[in-house]
Amino acid sequence: MMRLAALLAVALLVAGPARAAPPAFPVGEVRSLSLNAAGEVVVTVKPGRRAVLEADVFAAPDAAGDITLEVLDKAGHPLPSGLAAGPGPVTVRIKAANPGAATIQIRVRADPSVDGFEPNDSKDRARPATVPFSGWIEMGPGDQDWFRIDAPADGVVGVGLNPPSNGRLRFLDERGAVIQETAEDGYVAEGITYVAARGRRMYIIIEGPESGPRFVSRLTISRYAKPGGQDGALVTVGLADQDETVNQLNLAAQAAGARTLSAEDADTISSALTEALAEPAKAPARTPWLLAIGAALLIAAGGGGYWWWRKRKAPVAKPADPEEQADTPEPPDPAP
Repeated sequence: MMRLAALLAVALLVAGPARAAPPAFPVGEVRSLSLNAAGEVVVTVKPGRRAVLEADVFAAPDAAGDITLEVLDKAGHPLPSGLAAGPGPVTVRIKAANPGAATIQIRVRADPSVDGFEPNDSKDRARPATVPFSGWIEMGPGDQDWFRIDAPADGVVGVGLNPPSNGRLRFLDERGAVIQETAEDGYVAEGITYVAARGRRMYIIIEGPESGPRFVSRLTISRYAKPGGQDGALVTVGLADQDETVNQLNLAAQAAGARTLSAEDADTISSALTEALAEPAKAPARTPWLLAIGAALLIAAGGGGYWWWRKRKAPVAKPADPEEQADTPEPPDPAP
């Protein structure tokens, strides 16, 4: 018995005293709160529903500086700002910009989250979406939103953010392999990023930017099939070395029922545009905006297409025949 008591005493010494739970702090009430010498305090709040927790400071010493609220994970590490938390107990840290003990008056506010798809920050929590899909999402630095779709067998899937994000989009297959991803600075053409459908399950991950305020965007996921009876050509200039840009343009053209032609100079653009226009049997109904893009590219390339067309259509001067010139009567002298 003595040996068992000794073992228990050793275990308690090794484990140390039980960590006390942070004191509770009510949501929505203005209360006084004491900061320690480091200028911070950890408390537990309990929102009744999933919400974004914010701090309203009503009184604080000037020496404390700005007062911020951080939501902590189970290990005590701060989570990205603005993430929805709750319902139930949530550990938060109230922190001053400058160290030093102080007493402040503060209210912890629980704002309802605009993003009704949270939590969806991992593959296991990916929200299923039926194409076409439209919904509001709220993003912030370091945030991730996962969605899962079963793409159709053909066509192109377009993912749009309005307003566009300077974050990043990634597309994964069911095994987690990357199908396609945008650059870290967020390549978004007119707010839409395209990926080939190919009849597979696909995970769409929207990643927030590295820094900056939180923002709300409308997420749309659409399927684009080639329109019946439509065809056209999209002429590109100087994009041979930009693989992702060319890939996006190819998919965009495919979604519009067109094909992509690459050109590096005005003469080649003229030939490519003429080739595209010379196939009426294959294209009974051309896409007007694609032709407008082609015309704009011709102008941007220095007017080469215009001069090529002028040269082709200009009448060729016929050389004069000396005998005809001899038979032609001289014009009469003007009357005095």
